[in-house]
Amino acid sequence: MTARSQMIRTRARRPHAVTRGVMTLVQETRFEIENERGGRRLFLLAHDAPLEPADLQALLAEGTPVRVEYHEAEGLIAAVAYDVRPVH
Repeated sequence: MTARSQMIRTRARRPHAVTRGVMTLVQETRFEIENERGGRRLFLLAHDAPLEPADLQALLAEGTPVRVEYHEAEGLIAAVAYDVRPVH
């Protein structure tokens, strides 16, 4: 088994979590969300996410609330975001 296939299988077994909020910071593939209670959370955009860094910048500029699907990543301060969608 290759390291890549091991990583994919490990990721597939991890439960995803969901949060909602407004982007307060974007830097390349890193971003921060502030939820409705004022809590902030850092994320890294997964390499296979359906978004590009420019999409994150647009969401920040619009101030649109977003829904983030993610999982906790061992050894990282930020969680890994697999999907980010505007909430209308």
